[in-house]
Amino acid sequence: MDNQQLTQEILQMKSENEVLKNEIKRLKEEKELEKTNNQIKEVFELSSFDEIEWRNKVKQEILNQETIESELKRYVTFNNTTNVNQFSKQKSVINSIGSKPYIELSTPFEKNKKVIPICIDKRKYQIISTLIEYIEVKVKGKKPIISIGVVENENIDRNAHVGWNKGTVGFHSDDGKLFNENGNGEVFNEPYKTCDVIGCGYIHELNCLFYTRNGTLIKIIPLNCEMNYFGIGLREYETVTINSGKTPFVFDLIKFNEELTNKTSKYFKSITLNSMLFSFVVTANIYFSIEDIKQLISKIIQAKVNQQNIKQEVPTDFFTYEEKFWDEFADTTDLQYPDLSKRISFDSVKSCSLLKDIDSHNQTILVRISSYSEYLVKRSSEMETRMYVKKPVILLYDDTTKEKEEFCCHLELNDAIDIGTTYPNPKVIKEDSDKKEYEWKGTYCSDGVSNCVIEINNKHFDYLFWEGICLKKEQFKGKEVGITKENMTNELEVLLKKLGMNEREINDFIVYWIVKLNKKYYKVTICDSTYDNEIARLKISGFNQIHRIALKFEEVESINTLPTIDSVEERQRPTGKYVIEWGAIIA
Repeated sequence: MDNQQLTQEILQMKSENEVLKNEIKRLKEEKELEKTNNQIKEVFELSSFDEIEWRNKVKQEILNQETIESELKRYVTFNNTTNVNQFSKQKSVINSIGSKPYIELSTPFEKNKKVIPICIDKRKYQIISTLIEYIEVKVKGKKPIISIGVVENENIDRNAHVGWNKGTVGFHSDDGKLFNENGNGEVFNEPYKTCDVIGCGYIHELNCLFYTRNGTLIKIIPLNCEMNYFGIGLREYETVTINSGKTPFVFDLIKFNEELTNKTSKYFKSITLNSMLFSFVVTANIYFSIEDIKQLISKIIQAKVNQQNIKQEVPTDFFTYEEKFWDEFADTTDLQYPDLSKRISFDSVKSCSLLKDIDSHNQTILVRISSYSEYLVKRSSEMETRMYVKKPVILLYDDTTKEKEEFCCHLELNDAIDIGTTYPNPKVIKEDSDKKEYEWKGTYCSDGVSNCVIEINNKHFDYLFWEGICLKKEQFKGKEVGITKENMTNELEVLLKKLGMNEREINDFIVYWIVKLNKKYYKVTICDSTYDNEIARLKISGFNQIHRIALKFEEVESINTLPTIDSVEERQRPTGKYVIEWGAIIA
């Protein structure tokens, strides 16, 4: 046998070995996939006869992992109450409970991207990878009075319809209106009819709600706050049937899911961002906020300046960018200073809130980056005109003895107020120009009499402390009264007692503030509690009664025209398990 023949035989053997290896790999993958399918059938309560189809992209995602078994939980959460949007009664049919409306909630949303089976035909399921929560509700009854939507948390008023109250958004059957966190609905679509199938979906990364009707998309709606549950409000004899994917949806969710992540679909827009330093082409979902675009761009710039390895695609299905130009010779030292995102402005989109709001002809946007020194001068100037809400303290009370009880305190500020000094420091949940969210988590113990002792990270505190920076002077509203320096202590004692503070709280308030109030006359504004909740929402798990006291002191030449403290109505101090928060401000 000559060398040429030997070489050919060796190559042939290598080729056959490669084919054999690939076949062994394929059989192994099929075996692992079958095992995965059996796990999924068990988790989602599917029959062993049901057929499961995998989308190529999803299958590739899983098969690219080192082993399916060790990595599968990243894609499928084995918990029957998270991947399937069940409702609290764990039934697909919900009946009303009486003449008053009542909201039934689903189990909490799974916020991470997940793999779920969607029924596409009898005994046939397709696996999709998605960030969408979706249900369809079939309406029954002659004159249904139903609301379908999403809910922020489980502590909402359940004896209402979805959308009437804060933290809820709902589409109503009787008038076809959409109610977005208040009782004033807007015309949205036709009222429901018997046998209509209303679909309700939530897209996590975009924080958008969408509705469908009998398989047709009605509209996508950007939301103000992150939602965590589906909610269905029923009244009188109403009954609805809920489908979370165990039977075929009327709406083509699989196609919609693909369109949302397909950069060439109608849900995406490309814009060019130009500055002296760079030029980027951004392709993003039209429901991305301009603020989100700015935050992402600032991360890309910062990574570039720090010479980090950054991918051309930010890790999200809804946003990509392509670098067209970067001035490598530019002095980027200034960009290494903090607050880069606050120094970026999009000059031609000042009136836009979402990418879809940008005019079609305005595809090139000028990006201005202020220097850090310019930013400091501007910030210093703004600070001079700002007012600080000093020493707002949050005290927990529980009239029962508890050794150790968990709690979570959530503070949400709107664009009228910013966060200042805090102690202990909360976790930052979100910070942008429209909304800031902070969270303290810990435990407390109670003797049933005094305020609770709080424990966070093995440290003990009598209260939680946060300082607010008012960004808009005119925002502080409420009843006004006059007090004098001469009789300050006595007048404050009377006023604070009327507002529901106890002896120790009154003492702490006066000791802190009396040395700062050294003018002859003051107008005191008692902040209206409902407005207080609008600019700084406070929620504490397990504490439904929150009593908030905030005063504004403003020097005046005379108090002759102002009402006296006698005119102030008494506020009833809560009992049982409650929260007291007090603070003040000097204008």
